Amino acid sequence: MTVLHFAITIENSECEIYDDYNTIFDYAVICGYKNSTAQSYAENYLRKYSVIGSGDANSDGVTTVADLVHIQMGLVNNSVSISVIDINGDGRFNVFDVILIRRMIIYN
Repeated sequence: MTVLHFAITIENSECEIYDDYNTIFDYAVICGYKNSTAQSYAENYLRKYSVIGSGDANSDGVTTVADLVHIQMGLVNNSVSISVIDINGDGRFNVFDVILIRRMIIYN
């Protein structure tokens, strides 16, 4: 069985999302800002949600070493949204983001 990985990033925190279970695929991870309409949709339909720039790559609500592992796997199979792991906001994921994620893990 092949498991599909798909992430959709919604950068407009107030965008209108059609209120229906099938608007966004149920296997998609929705990425957006905290307290946004995207987060409301995800919570309403029990979808995985990751906050942009949070480092929470596995969408479990916390940033831990498991996220670093998930990021490595996700970069290989293209299943991680760059917006979630681009901590410094430069539009790329690189060593500087890894350093910031490690600091988040250590100091939180």
